[in-house]
Formats: sequence, structure tokens, C-alpha cells
Amino acid sequence: MPDRPIRRVASLVPSWTETLLEAGAPVVARTRFCLHPAERVAALPVLGGTKQADLERLPELGAELLVLDREENPRAFAEESPVPVVATHVRDVADLPGELRRLRQATGAAALDDMAQRWEAVVTAPPAPLPEAPDRLPGLVEWVTPPARPLADHAHVHYLIWRGPWMRIAPGTFIASMLERVGLGDRLAPAATPYPELAADELAAPDTLLLAATEPFPFHRPRWRAELASLGVPVALVDGERYGWFGLRALRFLEDALAVAP
Repeated sequence: MPDRPIRRVASLVPSWTETLLEAGAPVVARTRFCLHPAERVAALPVLGGTKQADLERLPELGAELLVLDREENPRAFAEESPVPVVATHVRDVADLPGELRRLRQATGAAALDDMAQRWEAVVTAPPAPLPEAPDRLPGLVEWVTPPARPLADHAHVHYLIWRGPWMRIAPGTFIASMLERVGLGDRLAPAATPYPELAADELAAPDTLLLAATEPFPFHRPRWRAELASLGVPVALVDGERYGWFGLRALRFLEDALAVAP
């Protein structure tokens, strides 16, 4: 890593693209999944996706640093990049203060220090109690099938991220750590992998609450909403970006949920 602040950044992590832009870092390239802030990313060149990208374009775009994350991008990106790389590793909300300070050192964007301090306040705040009222479920977009009982009466929670096959998140992932902060983490079943498949009988087991994320799979579309409604258990559509985008978006979500002043 050069011994001076690096100013021109290519980000292949949607969470970091949004965060770096909001922090004032000059981002010069992105992935097609980098959607926020919409009016600013629209003008940025697209290198590809999070798993396949044209890294050879980095020098011609003037990039001085490539920002990656070990959970989102393949190791080959770091090995093949023609410019220096900073690769974060975010698996828990507690990782964010340190990783934001690494990005601040690499990019020179001083606003990242403020975000790191805000994340420290969130990490040290007590988790929020699970609300009793269904309409106060954190991150709720809408109920596909409303529960007939208080949220706390559901012993099993599955946060759904995919269909074909059905897949959920397990403890030990960033999203699981977000669910812990809003009172739902202790209802996640352990698993041998971070994103285990779900059998049909697990989906419809008694005392189960399903949280269908709006991304990365489009559960909000009519076809999939209808299938979710047929499962016979309470199903909520939740904002997948608030739970899964681990930069500024997740920070603002938890500041609101935990009543932590920014």
C-alpha cells in the first residue's frame, strides 16, 4: 500500500460503493449491483458484477485503489488487480468500526472515521427487544401472511435469501448479527454452512416465522409472493438492503431501531 492517501477508488462491493460516495471518496467505477445513491452511481462506469468484472479497465479509468470484500468477491480479484487492493472482511456488525477505519486510511475520506464512531455506538448499545406488534417488525416492507400471535411466540425464524432451492441465513453471518441487534437472532437455527438450504417441512413447521428479503432474490414480485402466501405460516417481506448492506445503510437502520443518535 502506498504511503499516501489514495483518492480514486473502484468499488466492487455495493455496500462500500454507497458508503464511500456518501463519505466523499471519488469512486470511479462500480458493479452493476451498486445501486445507491442512484443519481451518483448512474454516471459511474460499470466493470461487471461482484463475481466477474473487467479489472483490466482499472488503469484507464484512473483507479488508484480497488475495494473488495472477502465475503462478496472472489480471491482472484485481489490476485489479478492491476492496482493496489484493500479487501475488507465483514461477518458481524462488530467488524464495521475497524473496517471503516481501514478504508479511511486507504482513501483519505475523513467522513469514514465518523461512520466508524457511529458504528461503535451501535455495537455497544443494548439489543432492541423484539416488538410485540407485527407492524413494528424492524425492516418490515409488508406482511404477506400476518401472524395471528405476537412475534415472540414464534420459536423459529428463517430469513430467506433464495428460491430454487430455498435458502436461509445461519448464525455467523452479517445478516444474523443484524437480526441479533433487533431481537431475532436467538431464533435462528444453527447450521454447518452460512446459507443452508431449507426443506419444505422446515418452511412450514409449527411456530415458524418467515422473513423473505427483498434482495438478493425478488420475493416481492407477485409470482413469489403468491408462493409465500401458500406456505401456511406467517411471512413478512423485509428490506434486504437494510439488513444486508453493511455500510451506511445498515448503520442508519440500526441507529433507528436501537434509538442511537447519529
